[in-house]
Amino acid sequence: MLDKIKKGLMLAGYGLGFKSQLIFAVVFMLGGFALEFFEKAGNILGGFYIVLAAMFVLQLVISLNLSTMVQTSPYKRKLETVIPVLTSTPLLLFNYTVMVLIRLHYLYLDPEVSANADRQMQVRSGLVAISFLLFVTALYMGVCYKFFWSSFVFLFAVVFPIAFISRADWFAHFVIKLPIGGIVAGGYLMIIIGQAAAYLASAVFYKRELSRCAFSAALKRNYR
Repeated sequence: MLDKIKKGLMLAGYGLGFKSQLIFAVVFMLGGFALEFFEKAGNILGGFYIVLAAMFVLQLVISLNLSTMVQTSPYKRKLETVIPVLTSTPLLLFNYTVMVLIRLHYLYLDPEVSANADRQMQVRSGLVAISFLLFVTALYMGVCYKFFWSSFVFLFAVVFPIAFISRADWFAHFVIKLPIGGIVAGGYLMIIIGQAAAYLASAVFYKRELSRCAFSAALKRNYR
């Protein structure tokens, strides 16, 4: 497994639009940190962006399958299914840990948040919502390179209700009763389950051709 992760990280450097994808990942990370700082972990987008930045490596690995050489390679199936998931999972877990540490800092060490019950509920609710968003995003990433537009519609159809519910009073009052350790552990579990679901989805639809729409922007940048 470790060899596949190393191989995936190495191959990501040869992915379509590596430099631009790396820039996007850095922008997402910095944007996430900025939102977490200015909103004091009060906005789910900040934490979500921090963790989501790790998903760019998955796209880089999958983009290798556009190559004719890879299409005739015995590694084609692995490069479309198991290697992207194995490569992105450790990065997702690491970024999630960073995001959790930031939020724990505000929950327990920042007086403005730790002494305010409403802000406590807001930060905790955000953690739960981000966990669900990560699961949905992982599932989306497992199929979006095959069914680009339909999976895009699915993503937004699920993300907006989750974001809306996370700000509801009844949800906040439910979450505040949960132990913070359980909330954090639930996030790790959602990432693992989501990545497993992404692998299963990519394996089920493996024989379907990759959607060029999913890589259209990168293709234009690299071949114009």
